[in-house]
Amino acid sequence: MVAINSIKNNASLDNNYNINIIYDYLNEENKNNLLKFNAKNFKINLIKGEEIVKKDKFTNLEFDMKYYRYFLAKKFNELDKAIYLDYDVVLCSDIAKLFDINLGDNLLGAVPDEMVNKVCELISYTNDCLKINAQNYINSGVLVMN
Repeated sequence: MVAINSIKNNASLDNNYNINIIYDYLNEENKNNLLKFNAKNFKINLIKGEEIVKKDKFTNLEFDMKYYRYFLAKKFNELDKAIYLDYDVVLCSDIAKLFDINLGDNLLGAVPDEMVNKVCELISYTNDCLKINAQNYINSGVLVMN
């Protein structure tokens, strides 16, 4: 609820916010607590993670929550743009500022993962095991998707 709380606390009354929370399990108390954030311009939608990969060739595979972000474009194909946030992100200003960034023809807006570039073991792992240049590795906890 950290991310949701910080989004709402910095939200402008001039904008509408549609928040889709993807989960594997939420008890009724937590569902009710999340739905309490609903307001005139702030809508919370709770979506089971299995709905994200539904009707896909991957349906028979089990997924860890961190992989659901890869299926968001397919699930929400009616949207031209969306923001993905990890649940533990704290926003210090209106998320609309992030949404309003013009990505041009880029499909994704992200920032480099600075930790990967500062820890020797992570640099080696990223370069050697993942076969990704550590300089190009991104923080996937905040993504703007075109």
